[in-house]
Amino acid sequence: QAVNMLGIRLSESPVHDMYLLKKLRQFRTVVEHVGLQNFSKAILSRGGAIDLFGQCLDDLSIANECPGWVEKTPLHFEKSFLLLDEFPTAFLFYLLRDGKHVVASIVDRGRAFPDEFPGQADPNYSINLWNHSIEHAKKLIEHPRVFFISHESFCSAQNEIMTAVGREINMPPGEQSTNTEIRIHTESEPWKNDHTIEDFTPVDKWTKIFSSDEREQIRNKLKNDVWRELMSA
Repeated sequence: QAVNMLGIRLSESPVHDMYLLKKLRQFRTVVEHVGLQNFSKAILSRGGAIDLFGQCLDDLSIANECPGWVEKTPLHFEKSFLLLDEFPTAFLFYLLRDGKHVVASIVDRGRAFPDEFPGQADPNYSINLWNHSIEHAKKLIEHPRVFFISHESFCSAQNEIMTAVGREINMPPGEQSTNTEIRIHTESEPWKNDHTIEDFTPVDKWTKIFSSDEREQIRNKLKNDVWRELMSA
Protein backbone atom coordinates (compact mmCIF):
# COMPACT_ATOMS: atom_id res chain seq x y z
CA GLN A 1 0.00 0.00 0.00
CA ALA A 2 2.87 2.37 0.77
CA VAL A 3 4.41 1.53 -2.60
CA ASN A 4 1.13 2.29 -4.35
CA MET A 5 0.91 5.58 -2.48
CA LEU A 6 4.40 6.58 -3.58
CA GLY A 7 3.69 5.67 -7.19
CA ILE A 8 0.56 7.79 -7.22
CA ARG A 9 2.25 10.80 -5.62
CA LEU A 10 5.32 10.63 -7.85
CA SER A 11 3.07 11.17 -10.85
CA GLU A 12 2.52 14.75 -9.60
CA SER A 13 -0.96 14.85 -11.09
CA PRO A 14 -3.71 16.72 -9.20
CA VAL A 15 -6.20 14.18 -10.54
CA HIS A 16 -4.60 11.61 -8.27
CA ASP A 17 -5.46 13.63 -5.14
CA MET A 18 -9.11 12.75 -5.65
CA TYR A 19 -8.14 9.21 -6.57
CA LEU A 20 -6.34 8.81 -3.24
CA LEU A 21 -9.31 10.09 -1.29
CA LYS A 22 -11.68 7.73 -3.12
CA LYS A 23 -9.37 4.80 -2.41
CA LEU A 24 -8.91 5.72 1.25
CA ARG A 25 -10.36 2.45 2.54
CA GLN A 26 -7.80 0.46 0.56
CA PHE A 27 -5.02 2.13 2.57
CA ARG A 28 -6.52 1.17 5.93
CA THR A 29 -3.53 -0.99 6.93
CA VAL A 30 -1.11 1.89 6.37
CA VAL A 31 -3.33 4.29 8.32
CA GLU A 32 -3.44 1.87 11.25
CA HIS A 33 0.33 1.44 11.14
CA VAL A 34 1.57 5.03 10.82
CA GLY A 35 -1.40 7.00 12.15
CA LEU A 36 -3.81 9.32 10.42
CA GLN A 37 -1.58 12.39 10.72
CA ASN A 38 1.37 10.84 8.88
CA PHE A 39 -0.95 9.32 6.34
CA SER A 40 -2.53 12.72 5.71
CA LYS A 41 0.91 14.17 5.02
CA ALA A 42 1.45 11.46 2.42
CA ILE A 43 -1.77 12.42 0.69
CA LEU A 44 -0.96 16.13 0.72
CA SER A 45 2.68 16.07 -0.40
CA ARG A 46 5.18 14.04 -2.34
CA GLY A 47 7.68 14.39 0.49
CA GLY A 48 5.13 12.94 2.89
CA ALA A 49 4.54 10.00 0.56
CA ILE A 50 8.29 9.34 0.35
CA ASP A 51 8.60 9.44 4.15
CA LEU A 52 5.67 7.04 4.49
CA PHE A 53 7.15 4.72 1.90
CA GLY A 54 10.50 4.58 3.68
CA GLN A 55 8.98 4.18 7.14
CA CYS A 56 6.72 1.29 6.14
CA LEU A 57 9.46 -0.66 4.37
CA ASP A 58 11.99 0.05 7.13
CA ASP A 59 9.52 -1.25 9.72
CA LEU A 60 8.79 -4.30 7.60
CA SER A 61 12.48 -5.19 7.21
CA ILE A 62 13.14 -4.71 10.95
CA ALA A 63 10.12 -6.85 11.89
CA ASN A 64 11.47 -9.64 9.68
CA GLU A 65 15.05 -9.21 10.97
CA CYS A 66 16.30 -8.27 7.50
CA PRO A 67 19.24 -5.89 6.92
CA GLY A 68 17.31 -3.87 4.35
CA TRP A 69 14.64 -3.97 1.68
CA VAL A 70 14.25 -4.09 -2.08
CA GLU A 71 11.41 -2.44 -3.96
CA LYS A 72 10.67 -2.98 -7.64
CA THR A 73 8.36 -0.63 -9.46
CA PRO A 74 9.49 -0.28 -13.09
CA LEU A 75 7.84 3.07 -13.78
CA HIS A 76 9.79 4.67 -10.91
CA PHE A 77 12.72 4.89 -13.33
CA GLU A 78 11.58 8.38 -14.27
CA LYS A 79 12.15 9.52 -10.67
CA SER A 80 15.52 7.83 -10.19
CA PHE A 81 17.41 10.99 -9.21
CA LEU A 82 14.71 12.01 -6.74
CA LEU A 83 14.66 8.59 -5.06
CA LEU A 84 18.45 8.41 -4.89
CA ASP A 85 18.48 11.84 -3.21
CA GLU A 86 15.72 10.93 -0.77
CA PHE A 87 17.31 7.59 0.15
CA PRO A 88 21.04 8.41 0.38
CA THR A 89 22.06 4.87 1.40
CA ALA A 90 20.02 3.17 -1.33
CA PHE A 91 21.37 1.52 -4.46
CA LEU A 92 19.58 1.45 -7.80
CA PHE A 93 19.89 -1.61 -10.01
CA TYR A 94 18.78 -0.99 -13.58
CA LEU A 95 17.77 -4.26 -15.23
CA LEU A 96 18.21 -3.74 -18.96
CA ARG A 97 16.55 -6.03 -21.47
CA ASP A 98 17.09 -6.17 -25.23
CA GLY A 99 14.53 -3.77 -26.68
CA LYS A 100 13.15 -6.12 -29.28
CA HIS A 101 12.14 -8.61 -26.59
CA VAL A 102 10.56 -5.87 -24.49
CA VAL A 103 8.46 -4.81 -27.47
CA ALA A 104 7.45 -8.39 -28.26
CA SER A 105 6.47 -9.09 -24.65
CA ILE A 106 4.37 -5.95 -24.22
CA VAL A 107 2.67 -6.29 -27.61
CA ASP A 108 1.87 -9.94 -26.95
CA ARG A 109 0.35 -9.02 -23.58
CA GLY A 110 -1.57 -6.10 -25.10
CA ARG A 111 -3.09 -8.30 -27.76
CA ALA A 112 -4.08 -11.03 -25.30
CA PHE A 113 -5.44 -8.66 -22.63
CA PRO A 114 -6.59 -5.48 -24.42
CA ASP A 115 -8.87 -4.34 -21.60
CA GLU A 116 -6.10 -4.49 -18.98
CA PHE A 117 -3.48 -2.93 -21.29
CA PRO A 118 -5.24 -0.56 -23.72
CA GLY A 119 -3.11 0.70 -26.58
CA GLN A 120 -0.21 -1.61 -25.81
CA ALA A 121 -0.88 -3.90 -28.77
CA ASP A 122 0.64 -1.12 -30.89
CA PRO A 123 4.44 -1.67 -31.05
CA ASN A 124 5.03 2.08 -30.97
CA TYR A 125 3.87 2.18 -27.33
CA SER A 126 6.62 -0.14 -26.11
CA ILE A 127 9.21 1.23 -28.55
CA ASN A 128 8.74 4.74 -27.13
CA LEU A 129 8.69 3.46 -23.53
CA TRP A 130 11.91 1.45 -23.96
CA ASN A 131 13.69 4.30 -25.77
CA HIS A 132 12.64 6.71 -23.02
CA SER A 133 13.81 4.30 -20.31
CA ILE A 134 17.29 3.72 -21.69
CA GLU A 135 17.78 7.42 -22.47
CA HIS A 136 17.01 8.10 -18.82
CA ALA A 137 19.34 5.28 -17.76
CA LYS A 138 22.15 6.90 -19.73
CA LYS A 139 21.89 9.98 -17.50
CA LEU A 140 22.68 7.73 -14.51
CA ILE A 141 25.72 6.06 -16.04
CA GLU A 142 28.23 7.94 -13.84
CA HIS A 143 26.23 7.72 -10.60
CA PRO A 144 28.19 5.78 -7.94
CA ARG A 145 25.09 4.04 -6.54
CA VAL A 146 23.61 2.92 -9.85
CA PHE A 147 24.41 -0.44 -11.43
CA PHE A 148 23.29 -1.89 -14.75
CA ILE A 149 22.43 -5.57 -15.13
CA SER A 150 21.64 -7.43 -18.33
CA HIS A 151 18.23 -9.12 -18.14
CA GLU A 152 19.49 -11.93 -20.31
CA SER A 153 22.50 -12.53 -18.05
CA PHE A 154 20.29 -12.47 -14.97
CA CYS A 155 17.97 -15.13 -16.35
CA SER A 156 20.84 -17.44 -17.24
CA ALA A 157 23.04 -16.87 -14.18
CA GLN A 158 20.84 -15.65 -11.34
CA ASN A 159 23.01 -16.85 -8.45
CA GLU A 160 26.20 -15.43 -9.92
CA ILE A 161 24.56 -12.06 -10.61
CA MET A 162 23.05 -11.81 -7.11
CA THR A 163 26.38 -12.72 -5.52
CA ALA A 164 28.02 -9.93 -7.54
CA VAL A 165 25.27 -7.53 -6.43
CA GLY A 166 26.01 -8.42 -2.80
CA ARG A 167 29.66 -7.59 -3.32
CA GLU A 168 28.88 -4.25 -4.97
CA ILE A 169 26.76 -3.06 -2.03
CA ASN A 170 29.25 -4.42 0.54
CA MET A 171 26.81 -6.90 2.00
CA PRO A 172 28.54 -9.31 4.39
CA PRO A 173 28.73 -12.83 2.88
CA GLY A 174 26.78 -14.24 5.82
CA GLU A 175 23.81 -12.02 4.94
CA GLN A 176 23.82 -12.92 1.27
CA SER A 177 21.24 -15.38 0.03
CA THR A 178 20.89 -16.24 -3.62
CA ASN A 179 18.03 -18.70 -3.15
CA THR A 180 14.45 -17.72 -3.79
CA GLU A 181 11.09 -19.41 -3.66
CA ILE A 182 9.27 -16.34 -4.90
CA ARG A 183 7.11 -17.06 -7.91
CA ILE A 184 7.10 -14.60 -10.78
CA HIS A 185 3.39 -15.19 -11.35
CA THR A 186 0.44 -14.33 -9.11
CA GLU A 187 -3.32 -14.74 -9.47
CA SER A 188 -3.60 -11.03 -10.27
CA GLU A 189 -1.21 -11.44 -13.24
CA PRO A 190 -2.89 -13.94 -15.59
CA TRP A 191 -0.81 -12.69 -18.52
CA LYS A 192 2.36 -14.25 -17.02
CA ASN A 193 3.44 -17.86 -17.29
CA ASP A 194 3.30 -19.78 -14.01
CA HIS A 195 7.01 -20.24 -13.35
CA THR A 196 9.49 -19.73 -10.58
CA ILE A 197 12.60 -17.78 -11.43
CA GLU A 198 14.63 -21.01 -11.30
CA ASP A 199 12.72 -22.80 -14.06
CA PHE A 200 12.04 -19.72 -16.16
CA THR A 201 12.82 -20.18 -19.85
CA PRO A 202 12.11 -17.13 -22.01
CA VAL A 203 9.85 -17.67 -25.00
CA ASP A 204 11.03 -16.13 -28.26
CA LYS A 205 7.97 -13.98 -28.88
CA TRP A 206 10.04 -11.73 -31.14
CA THR A 207 10.01 -14.16 -34.07
CA LYS A 208 6.66 -15.65 -33.09
CA ILE A 209 4.44 -12.57 -33.30
CA PHE A 210 6.23 -10.28 -35.78
CA SER A 211 6.88 -10.79 -39.46
CA SER A 212 10.32 -10.19 -40.94
CA ASP A 213 9.28 -6.75 -42.23
CA GLU A 214 7.78 -5.80 -38.85
CA ARG A 215 10.95 -6.84 -37.06
CA GLU A 216 13.04 -4.69 -39.36
CA GLN A 217 10.78 -1.67 -38.79
CA ILE A 218 10.96 -2.10 -35.03
CA ARG A 219 14.76 -2.49 -35.05
CA ASN A 220 15.10 0.77 -36.94
CA LYS A 221 13.08 2.62 -34.30
CA LEU A 222 14.84 1.22 -31.22
CA LYS A 223 17.81 3.13 -29.81
CA ASN A 224 20.05 0.09 -29.71
CA ASP A 225 23.20 2.20 -29.78
CA VAL A 226 22.30 3.61 -26.35
CA TRP A 227 21.48 0.12 -25.04
CA ARG A 228 24.85 -1.23 -26.21
CA GLU A 229 26.62 1.69 -24.53
CA LEU A 230 24.87 0.92 -21.25
CA MET A 231 25.71 -2.78 -21.52
CA SER A 232 29.39 -1.95 -21.83
CA ALA A 233 29.33 0.49 -18.90
